[in-house]
Amino acid sequence: MKNSMIAKIVSVMLVALFLTAGAELAKAKTVSFNPVNIPSGGSAFTPNFTVENRGQFTITVKLRTNTVLNYGGQSRYRAELMRSNNTTVLATAERTVSSGFENVTLNYNVTNCNQTGNYRIRLSNVAGVNPQPGQAAFNTFVVPSLTPASGTLPMFGVTQGNTVDRPINLPSVIPSGSGGNMKVTATWDGACLPDLGGCKLTFRLRRNNVTLATSNGYISTGSKTPKMNINYLVPPNQVGGTWSLQVVGSTINSVLNVKPTVSFTPVCQN
Repeated sequence: MKNSMIAKIVSVMLVALFLTAGAELAKAKTVSFNPVNIPSGGSAFTPNFTVENRGQFTITVKLRTNTVLNYGGQSRYRAELMRSNNTTVLATAERTVSSGFENVTLNYNVTNCNQTGNYRIRLSNVAGVNPQPGQAAFNTFVVPSLTPASGTLPMFGVTQGNTVDRPINLPSVIPSGSGGNMKVTATWDGACLPDLGGCKLTFRLRRNNVTLATSNGYISTGSKTPKMNINYLVPPNQVGGTWSLQVVGSTINSVLNVKPTVSFTPVCQN
């Protein structure tokens, strides 16, 4: 019995670790390139790749000569990281190699949101060191990205004239990083005749018991189209905290099946 209990605890811990790791990996985007041929004494470029957020990344470039029957001796090649819209070199590495792949690494830290955007790598055969064709291959690497998340709160009802508070307890949509766009939509059912507009509800997006945004919505019985929405740009100083949705009931009738959907799309903000 004791061993069985320990096994269950370990299993739960491993699942939690996996989910946590998955949440962290979701903040990075995987990039992969096909090999690039480098002309003798010349240069070639990789395709562009996009960095969406602040953070560090490392690129491993594998360099080798690429001659017929791998004959020709050693030659020197250079890898340079740069923005796609200019030729300013941000990180560089070079190596003298023969027909077997040898690694160099490019490290870069995006410290400012103005540095996000498209990047590429220039690959050159360094003149004066036995110029000959070469080839660059690449390990898959990850760059900082911005991954949107969304979730639906459990459905609830609101009696006539009452106010209900519901916690936004979905970890994936709680604002993180440097903030971003938070959106709330909702559907609900309620017979509010003779008001042809249906039951009016007031929604308040709140953080630490302070209202940040408000929206009024109407819906007719049975409608499944969201009739209200809140769009709120979360600044960096409002990241984290306790978030909730406050709903003020209709003065005409009670409503059922209030179903809010919450999404958070991070944006890079300095």
